[in-house]
Amino acid sequence: MSWQAISGASGYKVFRTQAGASPVLVTTTTALSIIDVGGTAGESYTYGVLPILPATSPVQQIQSIALPWAPVTSLPVVLDMQPAGGSVSGVLVLTASIRTGDGTASVTWSVSGPEGTVSIGTAQAQPSASGPLTGTAAMKWDSAVVADGSYQLHSAVSDHSGHMTSFDTSIRIHNSAPAAPTSLGAAPLQTGVALTWQQPAAADGAVYVVSRDSASVAELPAGTLSWVDWNATAGEHAYTVELEDQYGHGSHKATATVTATRDGDDDVTPLLTIRLPNGSALGADGRVTGRLLVVADSASRGGVTFEYAADGADAWTQVPAPVSCSPGCIADWSVASVAAGHYRVRAVSSHGSAGQGVGFTIVAPAPPAAAAPPPTAAMTFYLVPSPTLAAVSSLRAVAGAGAMTLLWSPVADSTGYQVERSDSSAGTYSVIARVGSPIYRDTSTAGGQYYFRVRALSGTMVGTASGVVSAILVPAASAQSGGVFVAAAAPATLALGATSQAATAGSQLAVSASGQASSNVASVNVQVQQASTWRTIATLPAASSSGTWSASGTALTAQLPDGSYAVRAVAVSSSGSAVATTEQSALTVVHAASAVTGLVAAAQGGSLNLSWTPAAGDVTYSVYRVEAAGSGLTLAASGLLSATFVDTGLVPGTSNGYVVAALDGFGNEGPLSNPAWATLPVSSIPQLSVLTPMAAEQPGEESILLAAAAQAAAGVASVQFSYAPSGGGDWINLNPVTPGAPAPSGGNNMLAIAGATAWSTTFRTTGLSAGSYNFRVVVTDSAGRSAQTTDTFFVGAAGARGPPASGFQLSASATTAGTHLAWTGGAGSAYQVRRAVGANGRFSSLATVAGTTFDDTNLIVGLSYAYQVVELDVRLIITNTRTITATLTPPTVVSSAGGSASSTSGHASVSFAPGTFSVGAAVSVLEINPILPAGIVASSKAYDLSAIDTATGGAIATFGIHPVLTIHYNPNGLTPTSIFYLAPDGTAVAVPSVIDRVNHTISAEIQHFSPYTAGSVVSVSVTPGAPSVELHPARLKGSGSRRGRDGDFHDHVRPWRFLRWGQHVLDGCNRRLRGDPPQRPRRDHQHQRRGHQRGRRQHPGTGDRDIHRAHVRRHGPERHDRRRRRRADGHHQWHHPLLRHGHEHHPDRQRRDYGLADRQRRRGCNPLRDRG
Repeated sequence: MSWQAISGASGYKVFRTQAGASPVLVTTTTALSIIDVGGTAGESYTYGVLPILPATSPVQQIQSIALPWAPVTSLPVVLDMQPAGGSVSGVLVLTASIRTGDGTASVTWSVSGPEGTVSIGTAQAQPSASGPLTGTAAMKWDSAVVADGSYQLHSAVSDHSGHMTSFDTSIRIHNSAPAAPTSLGAAPLQTGVALTWQQPAAADGAVYVVSRDSASVAELPAGTLSWVDWNATAGEHAYTVELEDQYGHGSHKATATVTATRDGDDDVTPLLTIRLPNGSALGADGRVTGRLLVVADSASRGGVTFEYAADGADAWTQVPAPVSCSPGCIADWSVASVAAGHYRVRAVSSHGSAGQGVGFTIVAPAPPAAAAPPPTAAMTFYLVPSPTLAAVSSLRAVAGAGAMTLLWSPVADSTGYQVERSDSSAGTYSVIARVGSPIYRDTSTAGGQYYFRVRALSGTMVGTASGVVSAILVPAASAQSGGVFVAAAAPATLALGATSQAATAGSQLAVSASGQASSNVASVNVQVQQASTWRTIATLPAASSSGTWSASGTALTAQLPDGSYAVRAVAVSSSGSAVATTEQSALTVVHAASAVTGLVAAAQGGSLNLSWTPAAGDVTYSVYRVEAAGSGLTLAASGLLSATFVDTGLVPGTSNGYVVAALDGFGNEGPLSNPAWATLPVSSIPQLSVLTPMAAEQPGEESILLAAAAQAAAGVASVQFSYAPSGGGDWINLNPVTPGAPAPSGGNNMLAIAGATAWSTTFRTTGLSAGSYNFRVVVTDSAGRSAQTTDTFFVGAAGARGPPASGFQLSASATTAGTHLAWTGGAGSAYQVRRAVGANGRFSSLATVAGTTFDDTNLIVGLSYAYQVVELDVRLIITNTRTITATLTPPTVVSSAGGSASSTSGHASVSFAPGTFSVGAAVSVLEINPILPAGIVASSKAYDLSAIDTATGGAIATFGIHPVLTIHYNPNGLTPTSIFYLAPDGTAVAVPSVIDRVNHTISAEIQHFSPYTAGSVVSVSVTPGAPSVELHPARLKGSGSRRGRDGDFHDHVRPWRFLRWGQHVLDGCNRRLRGDPPQRPRRDHQHQRRGHQRGRRQHPGTGDRDIHRAHVRRHGPERHDRRRRRRADGHHQWHHPLLRHGHEHHPDRQRRDYGLADRQRRRGCNPLRDRG
């Protein structure tokens, strides 16, 4: 109902009168229209509007109208719903926002699965204060009442008149507890106890709860693998570590006992890492333009401060930023007021011990930018404040790499909690989640300081806000973003208007609509056509002016089945009549991703390696761990780009099962694969690796960082560092040695072995004589088993760094990936490579190497660098310094308009579509010689692809718009079947490829920058007792071969042909292809061959009926043997992987090895007919 304004009225009272009854006040409003609900269909009502006028007004004017109450004819419209599909766990807050014709609604939920249908319950919608036709229904449900697995969540929405809208959405329930920490060890320090552990993959892990003697002493973020209890008193203590996931499930507790001592006060020198606001580690001397996150490791205790200094300055200035410690210490520092140039930053302990400085480069001042929270889908739920619901208490934040976990005390009578976040203490808080348990994990992709508060919920009632907590979030450098930048694919959007458009959506669709109308438009209905009937799936508020109108919002497409639809927008006036309609557009709704097949699990070292056949489409993968005695699922990993996964930290000797599901760009998760199981071998002694080989002093600092990675299945009980002069002497212990995650390349250039914990110390070298020293590390596990390793470090002497000796020469040249250094004339066994930004910058150590070359790839385009190579002489003196300056010349800079980059040889190129980069990137395509897995036959060189974001100086690894890699292969060699991604774990993953046999190229869309090569998968097997030898692919037409019924060529060869002679023939082919001189087989082999022939009739079982079948197959990308590797040397030769099946030792027969390369046959070298 609407009316015209009355001059002088400050508001209006609206009355409703039913026949024979007294008037009822409906509302008092300042608006000129209302929507009334609650009448009875078929009854007549009289409405009166009384303007509120000044008391001096002579007449109180009343306008009235009579009309019958019309029955509801429209179906309920579901505006929003949570959850709308996907993977769920724990206690859920089921919520639905609904619009109905009479303003009343109820929602009934149930789930259907393999064991039937389980009713959840019904909730009544509470009306919104701003719109009486819209309301929200909510209820709490513990998903653990049903077994883990895939279900259909059924939602049925009804209004008061009985009209119903119902639909099903697919959800996957997983409520198994996260994997428990393993290999928990407790090592006594001089002061306190160092706890270390390993962790099987747990994607939902949120916080570790550490207890000492049954009392909780620490809450640590997931991802932490060590902690030092500095407050442990002398004596025996029992520790437990439990992992709690983001849904409140707790793992089994890992336990360890230790006898603590207090022999002194350890002053730990903090290790430091610089990270960009997106979480990626800044490269050495990397570029900073606005803000940076300075992070000290958690072992350094509280009270850490940060200081910085410019090159050439001896004085250190405190970083002007607040420091947050929970438990590691972090500063969110804006460098907008700092002049451009090269700087160092360091961490200082509460005792005053300063760590080594880490370099960074400010290329230009930038205005300070607030850490913007990531975009959150608008929640159109309407909640009513409750003055009686208690406030949340004991709110606390635990910050870690990649996530911020909030915990609080439960509130009685609550059905859930509302989490709110702001980027400033006095800023506007936005709702980021509604959860059922008193825990929430925020995985923002933008780092910085955030402020949080939480409210309790009871149905649709919301309580008062809790106190505010604040912490600094350091995002994880995920595989999706490559650590720095990802050109994200556009979300599902559709613009409705005068022209027809098309879109594909999953559970939600972002809609914008616009048009022209002669009257004002109040709202816009988004409608889809189903069976010739138009159904409204969203109602959006509209803006109308000067004959044009527009609206935007989100439509819940989860309520639509899979399929294709016509979609339109209908503009509606305040009276409810349609005044305009857009052109019809096409909408495709997809609710399921592709299935994953071919899952294989295998143990390798101390880990389990999974691989599977890549699913169709642009998908990522989620890996679930399966319980051995049931259907329980635990999410081990999500967001994987490649069809491989490595799980570490597992208990040796246990069997582990996995299933994999694909996740498409719309958030749909596909069906679970068939499970794959593997058993991790039982391990024995601890594993140990030095992380700082041939360490040397940082220039100008009398300290050396020494670190080692230690791993023990039984738990690490102690780690001891010691040193002695290289010429001999007593071993002297180094203290303190503490655990902590090794800094990536932006900090201390350390890398840990998989699953191990880094232990480190900063060794003050004051008073030590110049020269080399032996460095020893001894690790002991809780079972008393020990392992040790040794290395070397170097101590310099003032004034002993020049001038260079005669003949010592250093050269630097620009490469496609950075700068190549080479030196000659040195007499030492080790060299320290140093770098400074600019000709007069301060040098810092990059690496210590034993060779005479070094490639520096972490450079900023356009800057000049000075390099210094110092010879570390074995005669206990450091001499021979040579310096040179070089400027990086990038091979190719690709702009936002797109382009391509090629290798130096031109045999590989990468093309980029417009919009791949937001600003630009320096792209390198570098030829490399990696170790290839067995079974992979390379048809080209391998190429390492890298890109540097010209705006930030950071590495780019993945892209929303996939670039295309094209590789030229050798036309005289084996035609490749695929381009292979060479994974860091040594495996090769086939990428769907297109072969151009005319131009001899193979191309593939790649999702990330990594090493790639073109090749094929080949395997060999020998089966005893078969009637023939089969060769695949069947292109061998040598003597004695014939085509079989299967179309392949067959060579009949008796067993002796596979004796050592056969291997020699193959090796001879390889030698000739390499250009090596030929070699003849030993004479005894020839005698053995002839003797074997002469004795055939005397030895049963060696005649024509007892021959072997050898299978040489070139497979598709799904089959290859990864157990052996070879180096790609460009000769296109093939060292065969051999699979032996069912062989038994026999006095008249030996095991036969046989291999065949297609390229050898093409070059005229056929092992079947070649006799040397």
